[in-house]
Amino acid sequence: MKKVKSWVCLILTAAMLLVLPACGGNGETADSDSANSASGETYTWRIAHNNAEDSQWQLNLLELSDLVKEASGGQLVIELYPNSQLGDDTAMCEMIRNGNLDMMVTGGEVPGRWYSPVNLMAMPYLFKDLDHLERCIYGEPGEIMAKGLSQAGLGVFDYWLRANRQILSKEPIETLDDMQGLKIRVPETDIWIKSMESLGANPTPVAFSESFTALQQGVVDAIENPLSAMYTMRFHEVCPNLALTNHTVCCATVLYNEDNYAKLPKDLQTVLRECMDQIREKNNEITRDEDAYYIEKMKAEVPGLTVTEPDYESFAAVGRAVHEELVASVSDEALCDAIQALA
Repeated sequence: MKKVKSWVCLILTAAMLLVLPACGGNGETADSDSANSASGETYTWRIAHNNAEDSQWQLNLLELSDLVKEASGGQLVIELYPNSQLGDDTAMCEMIRNGNLDMMVTGGEVPGRWYSPVNLMAMPYLFKDLDHLERCIYGEPGEIMAKGLSQAGLGVFDYWLRANRQILSKEPIETLDDMQGLKIRVPETDIWIKSMESLGANPTPVAFSESFTALQQGVVDAIENPLSAMYTMRFHEVCPNLALTNHTVCCATVLYNEDNYAKLPKDLQTVLRECMDQIREKNNEITRDEDAYYIEKMKAEVPGLTVTEPDYESFAAVGRAVHEELVASVSDEALCDAIQALA
């Protein structure tokens, strides 16, 4: 009888040993599958910005959409909303914060309303050149800004280089005297107002999407931005004078809702991240040759276009004179010190 019991115990033990690994394997597979996209299920990722439909930002995002579609096998679909279709930058930032928008591209200083140190990105003549800016946004200053914005509900997915900001105006600008009292459109942020005031201009906040009409109607007589943005918005058609002031070296910030991103399956998160890396690299390469390209395009379309190069040092001297005041206004010397340390 004892032998029979022993054999029964052995048989039961062997059966359990066979079953347990199978249960463990199934459990691990289930956990792994839940972290990845279910077969056939699709996810939509909405991205918006305020630039025109033929702008570099939109071209970047169209390529991103294609890359993501291929890499995900069609499981992650990018929906694009250019040209302020979902509202101005402030409205889109709020949509990011409350989760009604997944991602947006905007000027580096725009989120300063929610994390004021970011406003320093608009300080005139802060960055020496694109190389200096690149070291900063992908180094400690970029990390400081990303942490602060994340705490304000605006995740930073990436930074893109943008070309230097220049000025298009109705009358030529050759010296600082020509800036005095100039009605120039600026973004709706205090630091842009103070920056243009430092050069003697009369800054007027106007939504970017309304700027062409404002120029036509004489609300403003000049506008500043990177040439790619101004060209695609056709500002050169009403302002046939280009001044290469190089007053701000700037970047674009790709903001996203971190909770929405966390809800994507892990494999689709990886797809989006890796595809965005490719877009950043291509964008940054294109940016370095952008000014010459758009100057020629503007000249071809507006034969009477004048191009001036005001004395850089005289403009920079008055622009830098307000740095201390602007840094104090955002109460963050650490970020400014980190930027200057990388000059």
